[in-house]
Amino acid sequence: KYVLDRSDKYSNIIFISIHNNSTGATSQTSASGIRVYYRPTMKVKDESGKSVVYYDGYNDDGRKLFAQILNEEMQKKSVFSKKTNKLYNDSDLAVLREQNVVSALVEVGFINNPNDLALLRRQQTREDIAAGMFEGIRKYFAQIKNKVENLLGA
Repeated sequence: KYVLDRSDKYSNIIFISIHNNSTGATSQTSASGIRVYYRPTMKVKDESGKSVVYYDGYNDDGRKLFAQILNEEMQKKSVFSKKTNKLYNDSDLAVLREQNVVSALVEVGFINNPNDLALLRRQQTREDIAAGMFEGIRKYFAQIKNKVENLLGA
């Protein structure tokens, strides 16, 4: 509700939902790294199993661009293995589906992976992740500003 209320007032609002990941297994996992999710316009199954478009007014380009930049910048700053850091757009996550702002969900490390957990316990790791997110946000808004200026011929 907080995000929705602000999105009516402000035009340049973004939303990031930040979490730690887990495979759900009770034992340790080899799954590792950072996952960034965004939700474009896509079909989902309704209660009857029929494929429907839940909403088709998302800023798909903005959501994808933001998630890509965020993922790239977090990879640059992070100590997590680059080969395990991924961008996803196929998840029907309510936190991304239920609001119409440029948004991403970030899963930082797997808490049931002992190596990831050790990294997450280090303050420097958390600061590096935050720095990557900050730089991703800064670069996203810089690109948006440049696109608007180019359109206006400024």
